Amino acid sequence: MAVTTIHSLCWDEVNRAVPVGVWAPEHGRVFVVWPAPVDHDACLAEAGFSDFADSTEHWAAEFMDLTRSLVEFLAGVVGGRAPPKLAAGLVAAARADDVPPCVVHLGTPAQAAVRTSNGHPLLWVWTGRAGVEREALLASVARGRPVVHTTLDWKSLA
Repeated sequence: MAVTTIHSLCWDEVNRAVPVGVWAPEHGRVFVVWPAPVDHDACLAEAGFSDFADSTEHWAAEFMDLTRSLVEFLAGVVGGRAPPKLAAGLVAAARADDVPPCVVHLGTPAQAAVRTSNGHPLLWVWTGRAGVEREALLASVARGRPVVHTTLDWKSLA
């Protein structure tokens, strides 16, 4: 496998018929954001993803930056600030399957949330407020990278 860095940002809307758990209330919408490529992962391959490559320290730094950007964007929309350590917790759960799931709720009461788990570099996003425009979020987080709508089978990953 080729060693590379993040070349695009993938996303997909999750059908609310897919049980995502109590972290994402019934109202609102859920979508997932993830970088491409990612380390080979049998669960992601089974769900239909195929852009795999070995990650590097540079990839890890880019993923941290991408995660921090996503949390900061959401915090800004809901009128708050995101302490830098929030992104580190999300990244830890996204990179290692022995780390418990991490959920960050933003706003009081919660108006948005981000969840990671199981060592999958997937940023699950719940927005309960119409003011969070997905396209603006994706463009901000991508930082000039292509944004690619990639449909996966989320039942096995939720």
